Amino acid sequence: MKIFLIIIIVFSSVMANAQATSSDVWINEFHYDGTTAFAQSDTGEFVELVMKTTIAQNSTELAKYSIVLYSAGANDLVPLTVGKGLPYNVSSPLYTLAETVYPLSSFQQCASGTTGFTMLSKSMSILQDIPTAIALVYNNAQVVQLLSYEKAFKIASGSNAGAAAGLTSTLLLNNLSLPVGETASSQANHAVALVGTGNKYSEFTWDDNVLRTSSPCAVNSGQTLVGTVLAVRFLEINAVAKNNNIVIQWKVNDEVDVDKYEIEILGNNSFVKAGTSQKNTSNAGNYNYTINNVLEGLYRVRIKTIDVNGRFSFSNERIVKVGSRINSASVYPNPTKGNVAILRLVPTQQAKYTIAIYDSKGTEILRKYISGLQANQINMIPLNIAQLTAGSYNVVVSSGNEKYQTNLTKVE
Repeated sequence: MKIFLIIIIVFSSVMANAQATSSDVWINEFHYDGTTAFAQSDTGEFVELVMKTTIAQNSTELAKYSIVLYSAGANDLVPLTVGKGLPYNVSSPLYTLAETVYPLSSFQQCASGTTGFTMLSKSMSILQDIPTAIALVYNNAQVVQLLSYEKAFKIASGSNAGAAAGLTSTLLLNNLSLPVGETASSQANHAVALVGTGNKYSEFTWDDNVLRTSSPCAVNSGQTLVGTVLAVRFLEINAVAKNNNIVIQWKVNDEVDVDKYEIEILGNNSFVKAGTSQKNTSNAGNYNYTINNVLEGLYRVRIKTIDVNGRFSFSNERIVKVGSRINSASVYPNPTKGNVAILRLVPTQQAKYTIAIYDSKGTEILRKYISGLQANQINMIPLNIAQLTAGSYNVVVSSGNEKYQTNLTKVE
């Protein structure tokens, strides 16, 4: 029986806005029990990750990560819905919490042979002949990767589905642009693995050659890990508008060989330098900078870290709204026709939001709830508007004291 495995990498912040990305940690190789010509039942199922050593060796940080297993509930030929996209212990009483959640602190750590990286690997014999999803979770918050092979896979909605609730995976493809996975020709210890050269997930590609064998806790055949460029790690970055100024605050650690930080702002087409902040060892990694006299508009800001050798890297971006006339919510296309429209939202916090659509008489037509949005960033939220008839509608997004409104016009 073939299984459909999803790999999800989920992080939240070290603090409320810390930035963890697939440059910090990623799924590097995995093996599951599929039907092969060599064995009716595979052995040695496992999941392997690559993580920055500065994180892996920080026991406090490492303890915040865990692997969570999800059940798909059915394969394509048996369209059951029970258990679909839910954690193992939620989808079935046959599974326990211990069989669902695996702290990364329990993983074997192995030197990768490359400066700046550590490999982590753990046997997971439970990955046998059932549609499965794997989530790498950090504080149950931000989904950084949602990957699957053989088919796309949607996680169920609802709070009991965890951090990936309602999300759909990105299907993993090999170099022939075909879905990766097991085949009848795959060996019993077959593996799906990343190959190529780089120091972050996006620089590698997936390989599932039928002759490829598992190599847990070792660099994959055909893979070269390049040492990290900069060790600095952003723990927090905030950017807010105060009158006509943008105030940026950030916190970092691992300031190895850092020389300075440049603050960049994007207004129209490209980022430009707005100022410089020199490294200051007496401020415990805390920095702030104010961009003065900014015109009304929506801006992106980021921090460029430059080391003593001139090498550089960038923080994640933050979006700042300057002025009261800039709308943080909008719908496109607008006017729209069809069954789906996209809500573009820039919230100021990570919280559970209510989205309600009202007709011209103020009658509520549709209501949905959504969580896991990225604060101070553009979030694209699909809206099912199939039940709306042609006309004008008011879209209201709210959470606590936060409220956004925009208009939606549907045409035939």
